Amino acid sequence: MTDNPDNPPTNSAVTRTADGKFAPGSGGRPPGSRNKVSVQAISKIRELTDDAFSALADNIQKGDQRAVEFVLSRVIPNGRLVELEAANSGAVADALISGQISGAEAKEIATALSKLKEMEDMDALKERLVQIEQLLRG
Repeated sequence: MTDNPDNPPTNSAVTRTADGKFAPGSGGRPPGSRNKVSVQAISKIRELTDDAFSALADNIQKGDQRAVEFVLSRVIPNGRLVELEAANSGAVADALISGQISGAEAKEIATALSKLKEMEDMDALKERLVQIEQLLRG
């Protein structure tokens, strides 16, 4: 966007870069602020919650299967609870081999364990970095 003399900006403090984007520190909503329309929509939805829950409860009481499925799909998490002997790759492999878990479940569990290990490693690195900084200062 370039400056258009037929349509001047309403805020003279707004400056733009050569490619038409807002220049740093000028224009736009502050970071973290919410769109007025979104805030109003959320407010109206919150006003409807009592009515919505009453209608949902009525449908469930009437035996409406779709209402029951809707509630259960939101309350019960996807997948199933899997209990392992230990939280390591050997336990995952044993459960997979014995048929306790499927290949997809093994993959999900292995990914979660990998991420947890990465987090532990990062914490250990942070701790070592603090120790090194203390040694360099001392």
